[in-house]
Amino acid sequence: MDLADDLLRSAHPIAMPGGTSWRVISPGETASVADLHGLSRREAEREALRLEVIPVRYVRNVRKYGLSGQIRLLESSAVVFGLEGLGQRVAESLAVHGVGTLTLVDPFLDPGPGPESLRLAIEAPLVQGLAMVAANRALSLNSAIDVTGCEARLDAASLEVLLCGCSVAVDCLPARPARHRIASACQSMGIPVVHAAISDTQGWVTTVFPGDESLDSLGEELWPQEDDARPGRAIAGVAACQGEEAIRVLLGDGDLLRGRLLRVDAQRNAVEIKPIDGYEV
Repeated sequence: MDLADDLLRSAHPIAMPGGTSWRVISPGETASVADLHGLSRREAEREALRLEVIPVRYVRNVRKYGLSGQIRLLESSAVVFGLEGLGQRVAESLAVHGVGTLTLVDPFLDPGPGPESLRLAIEAPLVQGLAMVAANRALSLNSAIDVTGCEARLDAASLEVLLCGCSVAVDCLPARPARHRIASACQSMGIPVVHAAISDTQGWVTTVFPGDESLDSLGEELWPQEDDARPGRAIAGVAACQGEEAIRVLLGDGDLLRGRLLRVDAQRNAVEIKPIDGYEV
């Protein structure tokens, strides 16, 4: 049987704003076609998009990014480092957007259980670990993507394996030494990295591309000396900004935060973007 015929036969029209009509396909119909042809669900979704048949879960995405943009996201991969409150939310955002391959890394930083990590694990066996809890959560939001959760030491050898083939790294860590090891590995492997940090009611996001100034150029007045990615009222806002920035990096589109720092202040309900003095890209 022909894959294209089966996808087209499974599609149905829906009315869109402006009087247009799109052909869409449900997750169940996609899964049935994928199983019939020995494909993964992600592969079946990609082929559907190439036929201008839109998986229902991506209708809003396609309105914003277009068919080619959604295909590009499905063909992309991201590694999220740190799975406390911030990293969990960013992983959820990337899953909903349809980033095709996610690696969710719970590093051996031994920060102790915080309120957010307890929230994540409360309905799962505590022995399951944050990586598995976060991976299962991402798959519950989008079962078509490939998600791997793992625990790892962030040494040079481990980072080389974790980052191999990665399109973007997302740093949600609460520890400066580990953050700088990731930044160094991404520079040497040619991978852009979206950094974020949180301190109480404030949060910061910036993006560093290979060849840009290193994270060390951020002065202490711009980046918190002791940041914590678990508690804090700024988590939701920072996660939304960091997730959206990672999507823009993957799409190669949009006004990126290269050489600039986005600051969220939950106390004042304020968001501002400042250029980083002396920072060259």
